[in-house]
Amino acid sequence: MQRCPNCQWQIPDDAALCSYCGRSLHPDAEADEERRRRLLRVHMFNAMRRKSRPSLPVLIGALLAKPLTVAMAVIVVGGTAAGVGYYRWATAPTGHLWVTGHDADLHCSQNSPSSGAHCHYLQVAVNFVMNGSTLPMLALDNGTQVHDAISNAFGSAAPTVTTVDPRTGFASLPLLDSQGKPLYSAIIIASDITCDGCDNNNDVGDTPDSNAINARAADIKPFFNAGGGVLALAGANNISVYYNFLPVKLTAIPVSPPDGSPGGFKLTSIGLSLGLIEGSDDNCCQTHNSFIIPPAGTPLEVAEVDTAGEAETVIIK
Repeated sequence: MQRCPNCQWQIPDDAALCSYCGRSLHPDAEADEERRRRLLRVHMFNAMRRKSRPSLPVLIGALLAKPLTVAMAVIVVGGTAAGVGYYRWATAPTGHLWVTGHDADLHCSQNSPSSGAHCHYLQVAVNFVMNGSTLPMLALDNGTQVHDAISNAFGSAAPTVTTVDPRTGFASLPLLDSQGKPLYSAIIIASDITCDGCDNNNDVGDTPDSNAINARAADIKPFFNAGGGVLALAGANNISVYYNFLPVKLTAIPVSPPDGSPGGFKLTSIGLSLGLIEGSDDNCCQTHNSFIIPPAGTPLEVAEVDTAGEAETVIIK
């Protein structure tokens, strides 16, 4: 694998373009690519004029030369080429991602510090990562806080939640069907125990749940790329481990202010556009970690910042 110099996304060694930001990984090859595209247009034009099937080697050669860049569509009627078209794929399709230092699962499930605390935030996040899917959600939770919080947040309209204990039941759980389609609308990861009462892991440095989830990173990424959503909550004092499964690079850091007390967090225009409410959603409760602002050109967008201006909630849509 190679890493894109612009967005740091990991790309197969034989790729010519970054599938996320679209940057050319081999600028010297752009002239050859342009000549190849022009030649392909000529062959397609001539094929349609003759109303005969385009040369199979030409079509196969074009596809093999740039499989991530050029897509061919050939409509064959009665053995003749009725039409041929092509287009560029700017990015690979993905699911929706929501990553935060908030432990909304704890606050909403326990109605702490008040009834309904952080339930609206959780409802917005869940709807976002489900992205209209009616498939059940997969909660990786060594307890029931995620299930209980979603039940409190949605009431009778709550989506179906399948809870799996990551340390005992996740190692071989299928995430995609035989056709490569997600079996769940989204995966939601319960917050770390060091948030003062959350479900996952045992203590600082004792992280059996995160270890089990990180061991499936190579399976979570294709789930995400196939359209499955991912919602990661607070990593708290285990941030060096908790987020390692993410399908994109994101660096977690201590929150500002250091005690995570509410009052200074702020939604960005993106956060407001998602339906989050300034005040009650960003400054409801104590918060446990933040993230370095993602570099420009990545698919990551900041929906909320802490008092130091670092990211508190980050999304991909």
